[in-house]
Amino acid sequence: MSDPLKKTYADYLGLGYQVVASYFADGHHFQVLQSNEDVVIAHMPHGKIMADGFLSDSDVQITRIMK
Repeated sequence: MSDPLKKTYADYLGLGYQVVASYFADGHHFQVLQSNEDVVIAHMPHGKIMADGFLSDSDVQITRIMK
């Protein structure tokens, strides 16, 4: 899995990334996950959270990788 945007939220947590910040803006949830080398931003759809009360790994989109 060489493309970092194809890794899942669970993949990043399994690699030791930690959630260091969480934001809600304009109906969208974002989490910032950080490792020793880089930062990943995960986008979680608010409508899905409200409709089902939970998210599956496939509902979370990795949107940015920053070194």
